[in-house]
Amino acid sequence: MTAKASFSLVALLVPLAISSVAGNASASTSFAVPLSSLVENASAVVVVEPIESKSQWENGSIATYTHVRIVERVAGTAPDDAWIRTAGGRVGDIGQWVEGEADLRSRSLVFLAQAGSSAKVVGRAQGQYLAVAENGKLVLRPSPDAGRLVARRGEVAKAFPLAGASLDEASRQVREVWTVRHASR
Repeated sequence: MTAKASFSLVALLVPLAISSVAGNASASTSFAVPLSSLVENASAVVVVEPIESKSQWENGSIATYTHVRIVERVAGTAPDDAWIRTAGGRVGDIGQWVEGEADLRSRSLVFLAQAGSSAKVVGRAQGQYLAVAENGKLVLRPSPDAGRLVARRGEVAKAFPLAGASLDEASRQVREVWTVRHASR
């Protein structure tokens, strides 16, 4: 084998070997948001059910507005329904996916903050827990769209601290933190 052919073979095989050893790469990495930060930055923590959604272009990107019915108020004050803005969506044949954004297509517990004429989910996907019926009760599951989460240096923030808890238990935890974080407001 000539030196040139040998070099070509190595140049072909090295990337192949590296790609077969490498693990899954996530398109998005974010810092885990502690429960205390979600609560502190929220004006309400509520359980919502989607009614309808509409997407539109805004400044060169697509935004989706989801009209939700508030089915339970866990903490704070909220109207009976709200429009929640999230990044991404589909307009005509064009779709934009924003990893790390909340996806409000099913019943969820969300940490909401007012953002102009609509609301937003605090912490994006980290501020949303899917409320799934299991064995006759609602159990919270993390949003599947959060991407990879890591703790900040020196912190032990657990990603999705309410995951696996029943809605009743999670509501109790949120109210405890709410009382401390919103006491002086």
